[in-house]
Amino acid sequence: MSVVEQLQETPAAIPNFAWEGFVARGGFGEVWLARECVTGLLRAVKVLYKAAAARTNRDLEGVKRYQRCAHNHPHLMQILTVGETDEFYYYVMEAADNAASGVAGAVEGGAAEGARADTAGADGARGPGEAVRGETAGAGYVPLTMRSLLTRRGRLSAREALETVGKVLAGVQRLHEQGLAHFDLKPENILIIEGEPKVGDVGLIGSLAEPAPHAGTPSYLTPDRRADDVYAVGKILYEMISGRPASEFPRLPAELLQSPTPELKSALRIVNRACHPTPGHRFESLDELTEAVAAVLTPPPGLVAGWRRLTPVRKGSLVAGAVLSVVGAVLLAGELLRAREGPAEAVVTEQVLLSVGEVLAGAESGVASERLAPAEALWQRFPHLLDANIVAARVNFAAGVARGEPSFVAFALERLRSEARNETEPGPYWVLIAEILEYSGHADEAVEYREKAAEATPTAAMEWYHLSLATVDLHGALRCVQRAVDSAPDRVLFWARLLHLRRQTGDLEGALDAAERLCTLEPGNFDWVFRRGHAHFALQQFEQAEADYTCVMERGSLPGLVQRGHVRRFRGLYAEALADYTQALARHDSPWVRYQRATILWITGYGGAAADDYRVVRKFLGHPSYADARSYVLLCDLGRAAEGREILTRAAQGGPVPWMARIFECLLGERTPETLVAAADPRNAEQVCEGYYYAGEAARLAGDTAAACACFRRCVGTNLFLDADEYPPNPMNEYDLARWRLRTVCGEETAGPDLGLLCVGAGQQHPQ
Repeated sequence: MSVVEQLQETPAAIPNFAWEGFVARGGFGEVWLARECVTGLLRAVKVLYKAAAARTNRDLEGVKRYQRCAHNHPHLMQILTVGETDEFYYYVMEAADNAASGVAGAVEGGAAEGARADTAGADGARGPGEAVRGETAGAGYVPLTMRSLLTRRGRLSAREALETVGKVLAGVQRLHEQGLAHFDLKPENILIIEGEPKVGDVGLIGSLAEPAPHAGTPSYLTPDRRADDVYAVGKILYEMISGRPASEFPRLPAELLQSPTPELKSALRIVNRACHPTPGHRFESLDELTEAVAAVLTPPPGLVAGWRRLTPVRKGSLVAGAVLSVVGAVLLAGELLRAREGPAEAVVTEQVLLSVGEVLAGAESGVASERLAPAEALWQRFPHLLDANIVAARVNFAAGVARGEPSFVAFALERLRSEARNETEPGPYWVLIAEILEYSGHADEAVEYREKAAEATPTAAMEWYHLSLATVDLHGALRCVQRAVDSAPDRVLFWARLLHLRRQTGDLEGALDAAERLCTLEPGNFDWVFRRGHAHFALQQFEQAEADYTCVMERGSLPGLVQRGHVRRFRGLYAEALADYTQALARHDSPWVRYQRATILWITGYGGAAADDYRVVRKFLGHPSYADARSYVLLCDLGRAAEGREILTRAAQGGPVPWMARIFECLLGERTPETLVAAADPRNAEQVCEGYYYAGEAARLAGDTAAACACFRRCVGTNLFLDADEYPPNPMNEYDLARWRLRTVCGEETAGPDLGLLCVGAGQQHPQ
């Protein structure tokens, strides 16, 4: 008997079962092995002590929901009995196969062997083997999980992994059909029971209709820290085929990519889409993910095309058939489905190429350093893809220029030279090499590469597209991709690149035309509707933009909700904008959204709530920001000037950037409003707008209303109601506030929404 087991106090007896040994302990319960007295079968029993009432009640609620829909499903752990004693609640489950006894019941070398996880899931945070550091009782019982399989084998073949995931998806699909989500999928929670993978640990189960919780295991949460079954299954598939922990996503072992099989390529594409950092690029539902896995496992045409027309029962049987290779029998039985237009491979590849283009678009928009990690991830996943190589080099080059770090530039140049040697169409490499050499001061060598590139004039549409990726000059890149569009006018990839480049070169009408074209080519892709909304917004076509964002928001898009709030704000619909920001924060507590909401709360009279939002933003940032300046002005309005001065003085001592430091000095009376305005860079429209606004606030607080009104008037006169460097458009808060001050302090009419009528008192609290 282990030391851990000796320290456990055996629970009181429960009817019809005899305790065999301790398995694991979590924060709110324990898992024990018990033998059924009548049949002699071993079962796993989770014990939930009543002393931990809050967590116990949540677990029990999850058990009730789960038990109703898991009954007799081959890939959901069965809950056999639920009971209660004076001290605890308990529920009896199937016990996992015993990993410590040679994996009895599991298929050695097969996918099912590793599919076993938390036999009872301890507390949802770790598997039983982890909870007791490998020491278990019950005649050496160690529950077999997918984690234990991966630990022993390293990784599975692509087909094994896909087959196992197909079974797991069949189980999770049953939950989703009943309106439930698991919210804690991971290898520890996939149990192997009689050789078959079954989804276990039901502690975090919740409703699909409710916002996804910020709960679960960090490595399996989305980038915005939400639990999502589709994303988690993608991470599990990544672990199975890479042999690496989920936290290392998207890195892949080099040897895995030396000679990838078609199934491996398809599996990687599925992982790439399931775990894409941008929500709009992921599978829209578990249904779509299941469809993609089935398409790889089942070659017969028509299966994927008719997937959505099948009933839930037929979907479940079809997935199981895919895994057991009996799809042929299903089709012969009369399930004749219409064939999809074109192979599934082409659709997935297009999505990968669009993802590559999005990374480059971000770098071209001025945030190259933020795109380094995504660019490297794409290159790791697709090392032989010309697009990924070009983009990775472009992003490193752009980041090196922005940071003034030659090492990034040198790295990009070396990568390009290396890849060009093995590329059958090296023209794009030569173009980019020439650009980098010119920047680095090697003009003579650059000429040589330009001459080589000139000899390889593109002829096909895809070659022109690749050349647009390699061309640093945006107008030159625009001309290249226009040639690609002219040659292949129905290719979504080319229009997406054209949309970005038209926007970047200032052709907003052209960008709107491209967005309209994308919506026509892919009417079911709401990402293009979102982009069309951006184009309408930039053109100040606010009603059309709001309609687009509403359409996207109704599909569950959080960015669509925030952007609709921006548009309603510009239209003067402040109550509606406030509702959108508040709803967005209820789904995801974003400091940036709080920062925007604070302006509207302030303007509409909820000063106390605005101060609370600014406090959260300041705490999150941890460094001097405009939130410190706004907090000072707002707290002065609320009669809490001493508190505001303390905040601003502390921020001024924290080393703000020079421009922000000047704003702080002006508000604290250490610099005159006139000198603040004079210090603004006339070439930087945002600084000019900010300078006039904060100079106006400083004059107002000093009692010089005339000077304040003059500054507010000049701020509004910039007409900079949108942040000039932001895309999609973001509100220029200083413009909003200056316009409000003109109405309420100066009594002047201003163009735009009637802000003055909305001010109902600076001290009100926002009704939650």
